[in-house]
Amino acid sequence: MNDTAALTRIFDWPVRAVRRDPRVAVVAAVGVVIAYLSLSPTLMLFYGSFLSKPLGVPGDFTLSHYIHAYSDPLTYRLLMNSFIFAAGSSLLATILAATVAWITVRTHRYHP
Repeated sequence: MNDTAALTRIFDWPVRAVRRDPRVAVVAAVGVVIAYLSLSPTLMLFYGSFLSKPLGVPGDFTLSHYIHAYSDPLTYRLLMNSFIFAAGSSLLATILAATVAWITVRTHRYHP
């Protein structure tokens, strides 16, 4: 099989999927729109974090924002607070989920 035939087979599956079910095209279009709306602002923020001036104003490439953020002792306290909150929330959610699962299994309410 030559390269052109292989590429045709690889890129032909979306066309076959849309022919089988046109909803695939709608889901793909919605996915592309959501990806664009979420990734473009994120990438602009990331790009702007490396500039010395705000976006739209000519500026130099710099790491000073990151140096300032990670040299501040308050940053590590905030990160630790976030970690403690996340761990506590996860533990509480796991305990509640296990309790509800145990109650559901033990009551036999949903079994025939």
